[in-house]
Amino acid sequence: MRPGKAPVSCVPCAKRKVRCDKQRPCCHCKRRPQDSCVYPVAAPENATHESLSLARRITELDRQIRNLGGDPDKNPQRTEAPPEQGLGNETDIGLEYNSSLEATETDDTYIEGPMWFSWQGIDDAEESIPTAYASGDSPLSSTTTTNYVSTILDPISLSNHSPTDGLAMTKDLIQVLWRTFLRNVHPFLKIFFAWEIEPLIQKARQDPITMLNTERALVTGILFMAATSLPEDELHAMTDEDRTALIDRLQRTLEHALHSIRYATTRSRLAIQAFILYITGIMDRADPAAVHSLLGIADRIAERMGLHHDGDKLGLTPLRSEERRRIWWQLKYMGIRNASRVGNFSATLSAKWDTKMPANLEDDDITAEMTSLPSERTNLTETSHALWSYCVLKHFRHEVHEPSVKRSILWILSQPTDIQEKQKVIDEMDHMLRSKFLQYCEPLDPLHINLQFSILQYLVALQRAIMQPAPVKVKITDLPNAKRDRFMRICVKNLDYCNKFSTRPELRGFLWHNGWYFPWVAFIYILLEAYYRFDQEDFSALWGLIDDTYKARPELSTTFHRGDIAFAARVTLATWKKRQVYLQKKHEETQPDVPGWMLVLSDTFEAPATHQPVARGEQEMARGVNDIFDAELFDVDMDGSTPDWLSWDNTFENFGFRA
Repeated sequence: MRPGKAPVSCVPCAKRKVRCDKQRPCCHCKRRPQDSCVYPVAAPENATHESLSLARRITELDRQIRNLGGDPDKNPQRTEAPPEQGLGNETDIGLEYNSSLEATETDDTYIEGPMWFSWQGIDDAEESIPTAYASGDSPLSSTTTTNYVSTILDPISLSNHSPTDGLAMTKDLIQVLWRTFLRNVHPFLKIFFAWEIEPLIQKARQDPITMLNTERALVTGILFMAATSLPEDELHAMTDEDRTALIDRLQRTLEHALHSIRYATTRSRLAIQAFILYITGIMDRADPAAVHSLLGIADRIAERMGLHHDGDKLGLTPLRSEERRRIWWQLKYMGIRNASRVGNFSATLSAKWDTKMPANLEDDDITAEMTSLPSERTNLTETSHALWSYCVLKHFRHEVHEPSVKRSILWILSQPTDIQEKQKVIDEMDHMLRSKFLQYCEPLDPLHINLQFSILQYLVALQRAIMQPAPVKVKITDLPNAKRDRFMRICVKNLDYCNKFSTRPELRGFLWHNGWYFPWVAFIYILLEAYYRFDQEDFSALWGLIDDTYKARPELSTTFHRGDIAFAARVTLATWKKRQVYLQKKHEETQPDVPGWMLVLSDTFEAPATHQPVARGEQEMARGVNDIFDAELFDVDMDGSTPDWLSWDNTFENFGFRA
């Protein structure tokens, strides 16, 4: 709260973004006895920044102690925790390590991990849309008020779609999209054997009316994923239909087909394969919470089919056993990838299941007549691009279940663990991935290049995880410069790998898959360092990396409805504003060139024009922005993925700041 200003709401109401009646207690806190209706203390006009910061910290500590059932006014005798409960026992750190129940006006949300998106409900979505798009004239293709695409969970009009709408294209286009799927998608989504699906593709080309509903759903899913993987220019060379319109038509037709086969109650392997293709195709465009629910449905279907038990134990043929393994492990991988986006940890690692990992074999190595699988290949196969992720998953399952280890999935982030012990585990992972995969990569094969970037980026992210300051709960500015520099170098490498993923021409067909991951911690940390060290020449080069990132990821400049992107935009604009002030002061007549993406960013988030000369009053405002980054609620929370965007956003509002 700024000096001289009276509180506008109590702390719990400010956190939930609800209107407070400013009573003591307020009407909302009366209904929630677990909350303490505490109001921030208004600071005097002449209060210094240091005294404000200390007052906020004391108020926050007081509130947290009362929420835990304690009384800060009492001074109980200090007692030592028994050894089995001490912080030094890292094996006791479980899922509750970072869990909390966040309450809003209308519902509660359980959070046990870092979030990519604010946990505020979609009821607030209209308020977060800039006025330029409030009328519905959105720059994004959307069918929902939140600007995520709608899903099969939303009400749809089945009468507007025919089961064969998705196949209403030329024979040649179906064949081209099938070949595109095999090249761009199949290596990462190994859930069937290509030679088994080929006859269905030819049937769809010749006479789609005679196809079974499950066959039609699977082929439509393949065409949907193929179209999703293609950039605009490549798809335009194949068909005159607009890319967005084609993808939307295929998605709606696939939803119609899934409804027609009763996808939620099916036990058909073709149906669950089509459902996985559907979830994969919308994963980066739909609300992560909806995707999380859809993956839960897919898991239950798979369990009803017994996919969590290995086919060998059920007396199945090698072909069907291997197919079931591919489906099950892909579902587990997708569950983990999406869980962190909604603030949860997937139960995949801790759950008991015995399905073996798929074999490192090409599709053609396995036939229906086989009585046993051939020996696995030692070199890379198309399956390797999915297998390396499964190997990581298997490793961490071993960490959780092996009696001699019994480590939590949060062990790598735990404060008490010696960093050398963590480094040893990472070195073991590094050795495993290099010996099984990296040593066989060929320098000119696009799939091998993609595999190499994927693994190296993952290893760098692990290094970043053990170095980030979250477990010790310190502010960036309190860390020694040597530690900050070392951590920043890791973040720079992490972000640089990600940018190369997005800009290498030979990897364009894999963007649908590579785009699932973005190193938010690295990106935000680099932005904050650029902010704090705006006057150090050695750090001016960071703007080159930030520039590359926004150019490689255009959605960072335009996707206003996502909490993570909106927050990053505010930090970027604030950092750029501070740099402008410094450069204008240093070079009176020279203004820094404003990148095109910065102008788009300003327009999208309705920020002041960044290309205008900075007035004297704005210089004072820019210097005042430092209060935001030093505020108690704005401590950088690098707990494994990203900060709590809602808390950070509240801080901006409480300070009356608009980037």
